[in-house]
Amino acid sequence: QWLVDPVFGAQCKSFLRNVFEGTVLPRFGPPTRLISTQPLLLKSLATIAKEDAQVVDLFMTDLPTVEAVHFFEPLKAMATSNPDLAKLVRLHTVAPAGSDATSEAGKQMAMKVLAEASGLAVDQVVIEPFLPVDNKFLDNSLPRPGEAANIRIRAQIQREATFLGGNTKDFQIAAEDTLVLVMLGSQPTVAAMRKYLSASLLLGNSVDGGGKYWVFLGCGKPDVIAYRELYEDVVKTAEQVNAGSAHLRIVPFTGQPVAPIEGRADATVTRSGGMTSGELLALAARGDKRRVLLHIEVPMGGSDVAPKEKQAYVVWENSVLSRGMIPWEAGNAKYLMKQLGARLVTPAMFTSALEPDLLP
Repeated sequence: QWLVDPVFGAQCKSFLRNVFEGTVLPRFGPPTRLISTQPLLLKSLATIAKEDAQVVDLFMTDLPTVEAVHFFEPLKAMATSNPDLAKLVRLHTVAPAGSDATSEAGKQMAMKVLAEASGLAVDQVVIEPFLPVDNKFLDNSLPRPGEAANIRIRAQIQREATFLGGNTKDFQIAAEDTLVLVMLGSQPTVAAMRKYLSASLLLGNSVDGGGKYWVFLGCGKPDVIAYRELYEDVVKTAEQVNAGSAHLRIVPFTGQPVAPIEGRADATVTRSGGMTSGELLALAARGDKRRVLLHIEVPMGGSDVAPKEKQAYVVWENSVLSRGMIPWEAGNAKYLMKQLGARLVTPAMFTSALEPDLLP
């Protein structure tokens, strides 16, 4: 990060000066706010903000944890080396895990914690109710767990159109059905997705109340050969299962918006990326009850099944978080575990994590 400003700062400042002159963006006049969602080029942004008597509104896109060094360390360094420019930055984020930001005293305490973490003054910290997620996660328009819902999947490639029977297909999810979303981001680990598919095949006999088990599997962008091949392999199994099982439905899909699936999901298997974490927190804030499972890549030599004994589990958890994730995603995971009761999961732990007595 320290190289970004020296290498690209001049170009950034030149571009932004043109922006503030109103000659670049397809709108009339200069912008009224300068917003960033990345902790990069902050000195350059603040320099231009100072010239135009503005501030830089920096919105965190990961959760505010001690592991979020990629956001906090550049701010600390800037506060030390360029305090006058650092004063022009406002940090926007949610309250740290365990904070009670609903009261003024709790909010002030949260602001103080974040000010110490970032090196900024307390009055430069803005506590937001949510991370900057899509408004769909905030306006109550998405279906909820346990509701009848219509989930539309759109074909991105011909093989997907064949599976769907057209360019789109609406899947009718009954209120008594259980929906599980397995989505490991835009670049899913192929081996892990294949293992989650295999584990999903064991779910057909585990539904109570006469409902179906729906497993939606995100297979990544179809313009990437490995993900196209993943989809084509998964869809073969899905067609066989869906034709032969009375209670299990497998629905693979290529890269596309998943907000309705995520909203309806009774359980989610995701990574703990910043935006996904923000979406899960927003859905929980509207009162949703779902099983939040966080996929982890077990480091070489580690066990892909967590030990049951409490002390051994703590050792295992610390190991996979510190060695199997980048630091800020591990921080996100810890935040979700504390706030939402999220659990770490591997494909080998998938079916046991979905046992009915563990579902919300």
